[in-house]
Amino acid sequence: MEEREIDWIGEVNEENMQKVIEQIRRLQREKSSEPIWLYITSEGGKGSIGRAFYEWVQVNNPRLETIGVGKVSSAAILILLAGRTRKATPNTIFEIHEIGKGSKKEIEFTLPQMKEVIAEMELSANYYCKIVSKKTKISKNELIDVVKKDLKDLLLTAEEAKEKGIIDEIIS
Repeated sequence: MEEREIDWIGEVNEENMQKVIEQIRRLQREKSSEPIWLYITSEGGKGSIGRAFYEWVQVNNPRLETIGVGKVSSAAILILLAGRTRKATPNTIFEIHEIGKGSKKEIEFTLPQMKEVIAEMELSANYYCKIVSKKTKISKNELIDVVKKDLKDLLLTAEEAKEKGIIDEIIS
């Protein structure tokens, strides 16, 4: 039996998204009725790429099942939420934090550029909250407190993630 498993290991970026989408397309062409298992281990990355992948899955509708392994953070939560069913291993940790907090770059902006960046971050935060609150039991207000106000990162065990509706099942 052919393996219908794909790994998303590492950063949520253009290169990893392109690689995963190519693999999904190939597997869909071979047997569109069979599920594809996407294993995710990621500290996050670009929110715009997480949103793009989530939307690509919604539009193309592959039989994608997602499994969190190790740690699923930030933009990688959107990758996980794209699955028809979402699972995780027992020791997986899930993290939602303030938008932009994971960025390690120091960049100098002019005032107009800074206003543009802030506006984009606001849009990103709103979109992130909309998707996560729609697909889970976490309220939009609770998410806004985390992603916009940096009150406290939301760190969850696999059990807590199941209670909050981020995953459907814990597997071992």
